[in-house]
Amino acid sequence: MKKLSKLILTIILVLLITKISNGDQSPQDLMKTVIIKINKGDRYVLRNISYQDLEYALDLARQAFRGKIPFDERGKIVNSALKGLFNKDPRVKLICIQILKQMKPDRLMEFEVQKAFQIETGISSIHSIKEHVKFSDFYDYRDLTGIKVRKSLSEEITKLYKFVQRHKLMYRIIYKDYATLKSISKNDFYLLTKPIDNEKNKDIPFRSFNIKGFFKPIHLINVIQGLDNPVLSIKQECANYLINYYNYNAYNLSVSIKNKITLALKKAYDDDIIPKPKLVKVKAQ
Repeated sequence: MKKLSKLILTIILVLLITKISNGDQSPQDLMKTVIIKINKGDRYVLRNISYQDLEYALDLARQAFRGKIPFDERGKIVNSALKGLFNKDPRVKLICIQILKQMKPDRLMEFEVQKAFQIETGISSIHSIKEHVKFSDFYDYRDLTGIKVRKSLSEEITKLYKFVQRHKLMYRIIYKDYATLKSISKNDFYLLTKPIDNEKNKDIPFRSFNIKGFFKPIHLINVIQGLDNPVLSIKQECANYLINYYNYNAYNLSVSIKNKITLALKKAYDDDIIPKPKLVKVKAQ
């Protein structure tokens, strides 16, 4: 009897969460259905939903949860939002891009984000986009906070793709090939040094000097490799990063790490890459 009751309950739940149309559900049920499906990682809900239903569901969710959308497990939400990049309505795509950006883009998103980027821009490579390109495909919609905005779909998918590429590069530098910066291209390197979407310095690898940030002290040897890059501007950027990192964390670095930085900067100075570096002098304790 218990098994039968459980089966009936399961069937009812499945029927409930497979209804998306506003006409089949009360407003509250529509909101619950959409949010539940997104939180469960459903890969069809955001791909197929209309902008009107999504907007309505998000409105009700904000009202029910004090202005916030109750998103739970990152991995499952990402699965849903990635498929939403292929919705027919550009406004749904833009909301999905916002969701993915809030979930902190990573290299695992690359396949679907790259595909969406190519569809929206008609460009095969991120480096083929001119730095000051003028985007024209603007759409009016309400974002996750309920604010009315007007944004370009091709511009926003480009930003998302750049965030994915940035994470991919950092993963390679830290975990795969410590000498990556020795041969990195200028275009790829700029993803690590310039803001993509007006983010703060602490969120840009070569603008963050926090010892607990992108580069831990043990990873500075990876940055030192950049001093041997054939591109002068990359050499200079890596040298300046080492100077700032040293001065910012002088009292928290080991003698061994300090010596490695000092020797690398001395060589950079001797090779006319940078002016004589000014490093904080730490008194022996």
